[in-house]
Formats: sequence, structure tokens, C-alpha cells
Amino acid sequence: AAWRRTALLEFWPRRAIEDYGLEHLNTSVEVPTYRAVRSLDHLFVEYTYTDGTSEGELYNLQNDPFELENLYRRTDPAV
Repeated sequence: AAWRRTALLEFWPRRAIEDYGLEHLNTSVEVPTYRAVRSLDHLFVEYTYTDGTSEGELYNLQNDPFELENLYRRTDPAV
């Protein structure tokens, strides 16, 4: 919609497994919890793993629409 300028996305894999009755799925691949904010100009994503570590992604969608250059480590955290 024209009024929508940003979107918040969140995913908790352990909660999804419980809610959808997928406990029978046995996978060795950890799917991290993540939160993301997407605007017309930027995409920010933060992943958190079960061991407490985290990592992030930040893309300038105007200059990098295919999300090839992660600016997360080079950008002021205030952004």
C-alpha cells in the first residue's frame, strides 16, 4: 500500500515448531531467531543463535538492490 513505508519481520523457530506441531522434524541445521526491518531505502536483519551469538546484515537498497554488499560492520550503530 502507498501508506506503508516500513515492515517489521520476526521469526522464532522454536516457537514455530511448537505452534505447528513440527517436533518430529529432526534437523542438524540450526535456524536462528531473526528480526528485520525493511524500509524503502534499507534492510536491517539481526540473527541470534541458541548459543547467544548474533550477527547482522544492513543493505542500502537504493545503491544495492540485490543485497550484495553488507554494510553492517562499517555503519555507525546509531543508523
